[in-house]
Amino acid sequence: TLSLHDALPIWPRPEGSELLDFELPNSLTFRNIEPLKRYSLEYHGERYQAELEWTALTEPQAEIPPELAAWSSRHWDQFGRMTGEITLDGERLAVDCFSCRDRSYGPQRAAKMPRGTYSFGMADDGVGFMVYAVSDRAPGEDPWFGTSERVVMGWVLEDGVAQPVRAGERTVERRADSRPTRELLEFEDAQGRCWR
Repeated sequence: TLSLHDALPIWPRPEGSELLDFELPNSLTFRNIEPLKRYSLEYHGERYQAELEWTALTEPQAEIPPELAAWSSRHWDQFGRMTGEITLDGERLAVDCFSCRDRSYGPQRAAKMPRGTYSFGMADDGVGFMVYAVSDRAPGEDPWFGTSERVVMGWVLEDGVAQPVRAGERTVERRADSRPTRELLEFEDAQGRCWR
């Protein structure tokens, strides 16, 4: 099992660096190649190395529903493609996959948030979805098992055009140790179309 403990403690951003252009003492380097379009990420640890580049496929999609007000006052998500290479214990692994990045900023009060999760997927450069679902139960009263969560935000990408998601439900089937075995999503976009 690989553990990236050198990612902790949470490193402060080096003095004089930019929010999206920095290098940390543990070698994690993030470069803003082209704002909102291209970024690079490098890491050179003892057992694990990464040299990755993220390229945008869509414009950022911004939305903060009331259910997420405790998380952040500003938020957006953006589809892209991650390419590059990861090396684990000397084995080189090529990376070429879709990715969804999110950016939240402003005061955060995560302790007041109910359980929630992002789900996203892409079939090709012009078709995909991203939804965020939250539990209606308070953190101390949430059993995880046998529950469904409301989809409170998200978007569907079709032919490269993003449509907001207005409502939906996420259900997860789990093993006894709580690991997910199946995720079921059903949601409606702004045009009233149902997606499953």
